[in-house]
Amino acid sequence: MKQNTIALGEKHLEGDYHRILAAGDIWLKDSKTKSIYTAGDIDIENSCIRKIYSAGDLTAKAVTIGLGKVAGDLTLQGICKVDKLIVVGDISAEYLECTCLRNGSNNSKVNNTLHWSGFIKAETFESVAPFLLDLDYEFATMIISGPLVATEEIACTNFYGLDQITAPCINADLIYLLTNDGTEVGELVGSSITIETKFKPDKIFKSIPKTLRYNDLYSDKSLITIEAISSDKVIINSVKANSVSGIDVVIGDLCIVDEVVYQKSIKISDKAVVGRVVKQ
Repeated sequence: MKQNTIALGEKHLEGDYHRILAAGDIWLKDSKTKSIYTAGDIDIENSCIRKIYSAGDLTAKAVTIGLGKVAGDLTLQGICKVDKLIVVGDISAEYLECTCLRNGSNNSKVNNTLHWSGFIKAETFESVAPFLLDLDYEFATMIISGPLVATEEIACTNFYGLDQITAPCINADLIYLLTNDGTEVGELVGSSITIETKFKPDKIFKSIPKTLRYNDLYSDKSLITIEAISSDKVIINSVKANSVSGIDVVIGDLCIVDEVVYQKSIKISDKAVVGRVVKQ
């Protein structure tokens, strides 16, 4: 394996490297490289990179990356696989598969709304920046701690909405929403749905692979609007809904619900307003 190399200005590289330091634009092909640090744009093809830190735009074709941190836009062609990927800019991907994928940085502010396109698959998707969800995706777990707007139904296995969410529908086995001002969802469908004014990571959440640590969170206790909620287990607080249905239902404080349908058990707070209760 070659030793360290420094690239100043534009440079074409090929073969294996221990470390690449680049202050300008570089092109890398057919390489196995341990680490890349670049302040310019980078184009990589048919390569395996253990870790890369890019302050510019990254274009890649048929690459495998262990850890990737990209401060610019990311354009991917062919099949690309990354273990942990953090991108502050936009993504255009023909096929991207990740274990952990995050938009935005926990120590930098992203003011514009990020928009990704193509097909992206991830075990865990963490969204910390304003994000428009309008792409072909397969996410097992979604952890949303930045404003999210979805144009179509959100579908995954576990959904944690810790910031403002706007979507026509969320469909997941486990749904957890922290009440935030401006959240509007047409329908929630799942096996377990919880809407609370505080979030404390439990064992299930802690077991999920992710790039960030999450502490206890508290909302502004705003009343959020959900048109319909349907789940085996429902626990809600500070929610305005037309209908709530489930096997076991808890209507907590400051809820306003037109109709509740339950099968096994129901509990309604003295601080809630419920129009009609139906036992199936």
